[in-house]
Amino acid sequence: MDLMKPLKVAAKAVKNVVDAVKDKVKEAEEQVDQQDRLKEWQEKLNVAQANYPLNLMDEREYLYLGARAVDANINSKQLPAKMANNVYNICFEFVETIVDPTIPQPSVRSKLGEYSDLASMIEDSLGNDLTELHIERINDMNERITPVQGISIIEVAWNPDYKHRLYRGEIELIQRHPKQLVPQPGLYNLQKMDYFFILESMTKEQIKNYTGIELTNAEEEFPQNTSMMISTTQNRNHDGETVTKITCWYKDEDGDISKFSWVQDTVLEDLPKFFYRRYAECTECGTMNPASEEKCSSCESKKLKKVAKKETMLDAPVVLASGEPLPIGTMVPSFCPTRYPFSIRVNVPKNFSFLGQSDVDIIRDQQDTIKKAVTKAEEKIVKGGSVIVLPDDLNAQITDQTYQIIRMNAQQRAAFDVKDLMADITSEMAWVEDAYKKAQSMLGITDAYQGKEDPTAKSGVAKQIQVQQASGRLQSKQFNKFEAFKELFEIMFEFKLAFYDELRPYLAKDANGKDMFQMFDKYAFLMRDAEGELFYNTDFIISADSSQGLPKDKIFLFNQAKEMATAGLLDPNQFWMLMESINFPQAKQIRKQIEEQQQMQMKIQQDQMAMQAEAANQPPTHDEQVDGLDGPTKEMYNKLPPEMKAEIMQKASQPQ
Repeated sequence: MDLMKPLKVAAKAVKNVVDAVKDKVKEAEEQVDQQDRLKEWQEKLNVAQANYPLNLMDEREYLYLGARAVDANINSKQLPAKMANNVYNICFEFVETIVDPTIPQPSVRSKLGEYSDLASMIEDSLGNDLTELHIERINDMNERITPVQGISIIEVAWNPDYKHRLYRGEIELIQRHPKQLVPQPGLYNLQKMDYFFILESMTKEQIKNYTGIELTNAEEEFPQNTSMMISTTQNRNHDGETVTKITCWYKDEDGDISKFSWVQDTVLEDLPKFFYRRYAECTECGTMNPASEEKCSSCESKKLKKVAKKETMLDAPVVLASGEPLPIGTMVPSFCPTRYPFSIRVNVPKNFSFLGQSDVDIIRDQQDTIKKAVTKAEEKIVKGGSVIVLPDDLNAQITDQTYQIIRMNAQQRAAFDVKDLMADITSEMAWVEDAYKKAQSMLGITDAYQGKEDPTAKSGVAKQIQVQQASGRLQSKQFNKFEAFKELFEIMFEFKLAFYDELRPYLAKDANGKDMFQMFDKYAFLMRDAEGELFYNTDFIISADSSQGLPKDKIFLFNQAKEMATAGLLDPNQFWMLMESINFPQAKQIRKQIEEQQQMQMKIQQDQMAMQAEAANQPPTHDEQVDGLDGPTKEMYNKLPPEMKAEIMQKASQPQ
């Protein structure tokens, strides 16, 4: 009999109570610490907001959309008395002129020759992602946001809830308006900032589904960041369904990327070392369990604590590129990106500013001048009219009917007259034309570049040179676009190494343009260094392929391919390969038929060659042998009896 058993049970119960109290105290301390950090980030956001030109961003958007408001006289304190009746919107015209639908494509090269196949894996996989992630729509929006606001933003995000029969989770691309990103004051390069904020509108239901937190009294806190409004008192949320979710991205003392989000005074996420893997560590036996587990898989203890580790536990066996096998349960390093997952595209660089130079800001004065001049000209025309002079003795009522009969004698007819009161608007129209030309000149956009008739270009070569000159002035914008896509591709590759735990299918093309079905395996990049430590090979040069600068218009590509085929530079198979690339109707089927015909012709030629070779090895026939005799011998042979002829031919056919 164990006399100490009651004491042991009592001691265990006391220990459980003490542990529970400690857990509660620790939880309370963490909540207090979390609230302190929330207040700190809220204060930093307020300071950053005060230094961010949100009203100016709204004004740019309204100018692009054709705002009727005009600017006040800079030398007068009086506000404009009226708005523009007729808006000739050159801001819209010039922004739309330079819209470029071209999507730069990834180009990847390995710094080490033996890993060129991995470079192809990255390149083809990223190319597949661009199509699936709706990059055309995002690029179309950014082609307008960039010149209007001077900057555009693409966020690379990870959606852990995406489900597929072969894997879970997927990369997402999110287009952010510059108003939604509030940078750290005083710094101009996003990747060098200690912190910045992302503000977005979400419904309370979305917040609940995303975090499990139910918000009751929360409301839209910063509508000026999530909608278009000149005044912060406009467009307030009245239905109470949406709230402003604020996310702070920051770097901790180790330089690791971290994330903290909230709505008003409610913390939604607190994820220090965001790219680290989350586990539930058992405090009893030390086993690492998935973060979602509530009890240990080894000892079934419920004493689990959340930990973040720069390691991943393999849930399937892996074979490294070197051939080394790694069994299930092996802890391998996790790839943790060291940059913020945001790609920034600048319109034209602007010194000491996070935002680039806006095209709308450059031509704002000219746009304002045009609005005022056109409105004045319109008023002159509208207020003009006609004065009808009638003799005193003519009793007639003039109306606005199309045809009206008025009876008068010759003397009255001589006194009848009409005087047109038409104002001269020549000076206003000349002023408008001058302002338009100045705006064109400042942006580097010529009539030839816009496709308009240009009398200064006397020949096709001259017009081409003018277009090239205008395009040359816009090359800075193109360079910044390709640089932003280069950064986007690098971030997406890092996300693949960080999150793609399973094999991911992608489609590639072989040398003949045929489809190849491949798998992206992030562990193919895992290798050992000289000291035996595992690391991920990232020695690749990733760029946005500027060779994609050819026009994407399908008619242009079709005409070019047709000309090359006519000149004999393309065979039919190559021609239809190009047609397939631009989705020409039935191009794939036609190309397949051509290949089948080529294969059939090749088989016929092979069969003919085989028959000729077989015929060459067979002995000559009786008639062929007789025809080969000379005249006297052939005559003598024909006179012989049949049995003797057969004996002679039998001996002749035997090998010597």
